[in-house]
Amino acid sequence: MPGATKTRILAAFALPAATVAVWYLATHKPVEGGLFPPCLFHLATGLHCPGCGGTRAAHLALSGDFLGALRQNAFFLALMPLVAIYLFTLTRYAATGTWSAPKISGKKATAIIAVLVIGFAILRNLPGLEFMAPTPLP
Repeated sequence: MPGATKTRILAAFALPAATVAVWYLATHKPVEGGLFPPCLFHLATGLHCPGCGGTRAAHLALSGDFLGALRQNAFFLALMPLVAIYLFTLTRYAATGTWSAPKISGKKATAIIAVLVIGFAILRNLPGLEFMAPTPLP
């Protein structure tokens, strides 16, 4: 496979890049005006998208404040182990050429993921469920 070597080289850069990104996120609080962009959906509508608070949740989780991370974006926090598994798999692929990531495909999986993402977005914007909306970091 001619593109396999190029793909493995690119995959080899993923772990160092992810390490730098994680280090930066752990050591720099996401605030307005910083490197982290604001949510354009929230700016345009005033509503919270499924990703709103994700950067703050990751920052708090990397700082050891899992309860604070859960309050910022529970959905994003639930996905973090999957991201770690994917990065591990990508690193193994770069080293060995063996790809064996969990397969999430098909119409049923797509429908389930869409329902979860859209459902979370709707729930966190309903009156009475404000606790699901992200809050500014102190």
